[in-house]
Amino acid sequence: MLHRNPWLLRVPVILAVLLAVASFATAALSPLQQGREAIWVFGALSGVLALCLFPIQPLLALPGLRRGLGNWVHPALGGTIIGLSVAHITGLWIYSPEDITDALLLQAPTPFSAWGLSGLAGLIGAALIAVLRRRVRPAIRIALHLVLAGLGAFAAMMHAWLILGAMSTASKALLALAMLLSLGIAIQAARSTIRAYGDRDGMKRS
Repeated sequence: MLHRNPWLLRVPVILAVLLAVASFATAALSPLQQGREAIWVFGALSGVLALCLFPIQPLLALPGLRRGLGNWVHPALGGTIIGLSVAHITGLWIYSPEDITDALLLQAPTPFSAWGLSGLAGLIGAALIAVLRRRVRPAIRIALHLVLAGLGAFAAMMHAWLILGAMSTASKALLALAMLLSLGIAIQAARSTIRAYGDRDGMKRS
């Protein structure tokens, strides 16, 4: 099966990394960055980089890659994505405190603000489930983590899609497609893992 074969899994990971590099470079070199203040560019590109990492993150949780790379890689990248999201908000808040405060209070007139805040909430929720892993049954933890992370990534992607900025429509579309494919592979792996935990619990009760 694909999600258990580390050699086959290297192909989508490499493709996801190449897509992330190309998408970030396109945004960083966009003419729209010229003339912007440094703190605005920092905040904007922090969000772009977080978005570019989304297609990679689900793949790093798969059993075949966790054994090869180590269990720390997936949570480390997850923490990086959340850190970049916070840097995105902080940089833009320093540049325009009123706009970001309105967005955080859900008072902004632009719909992409609510999507962005929803995305951050989903990612933080997924991270909390991972931190509290010993207090939640494994099958429930895996399902909740995947649902919250998936919803958070989807909301963040919608946030980016509605913004007409440095990211091109093509790069956003490719990132969205890659993220859906990565999530599909992760869901397939999670179903097998959840089923295994269910069978194990059933044997304990019998």
